[in-house]
Amino acid sequence: MEGGELFDEIQRRKTFSEQNAADIISQLLSAIVYCHERSIVHRDLKPENILLDSTVPGKLQVKVIDFGTAQFFDPSSKLKSMTGTAYYIAPEVILKNYNEKCDVWSCGVILYILLSGTPPFNGKTDEEIIRAVKKTKYSFYSKGAVLILRVVGSVWQDISPAAKDLISRMLKYPADQRISAKDAYAHDWIKSKKFNELKPETAQSLLVNLKNFHVLAVCARGVDRTKTPAGRPHVHRHPAHEQEGQGKARADLHGAGQERGRETLARRTHPGLHDHLRQRRSG
Repeated sequence: MEGGELFDEIQRRKTFSEQNAADIISQLLSAIVYCHERSIVHRDLKPENILLDSTVPGKLQVKVIDFGTAQFFDPSSKLKSMTGTAYYIAPEVILKNYNEKCDVWSCGVILYILLSGTPPFNGKTDEEIIRAVKKTKYSFYSKGAVLILRVVGSVWQDISPAAKDLISRMLKYPADQRISAKDAYAHDWIKSKKFNELKPETAQSLLVNLKNFHVLAVCARGVDRTKTPAGRPHVHRHPAHEQEGQGKARADLHGAGQERGRETLARRTHPGLHDHLRQRRSG
């Protein structure tokens, strides 16, 4: 297979559209429907685990990878172990009481990012991101919606109401109010193929936002925590499983380390973003 991680491949393109986002999320949901119908939940869906196959010119072929945290589930019972990645983890997973719809939440976060270049739940550290996820509050208003990224342009004003409707249904909480993967795959925005045409400046803003977010995500990967102590639930890159108060100093140190790690990579790959991160830290 030729290609690479989702964001890497998008960055190689000069334009990105609603239809591109729909093509990607449709194939992702198709794969998740296939898994859920066979009682398999992935539990760590994120752009790093989505590959785009570029062997077919002009087409976005999606491959879902890394089933290391996948598990068989019983529809009559709840899963209890906490696992996932901060930006994409569902709130009920943090509470250790969830089912396969945690995958739908992650898909909703991915779709939100694909259409805006910014995450719906954000923070300067993973601890802050987790707190934002727990609140389950997000907005389709770009300006001031994120804590780290300086959003370029008002992307959401050009996105179709149907796309926003699908995101809203995928990010419903509690989970029993959330759309299933099968129903999300059959949503009118995907099946009708009636997409808003993004203005050139909006499409460019989206790509810039995606690039900025991707830099931060890569930075976060480079400052992972030390190994989780044996016997404790594993959540990638955040310590929500630690006892309250037990790891405050450790969390504070990690938060500072995370910020420095983001600055280091941003300085090497995106000088403008590096200056912005440094100003936020000093301010």
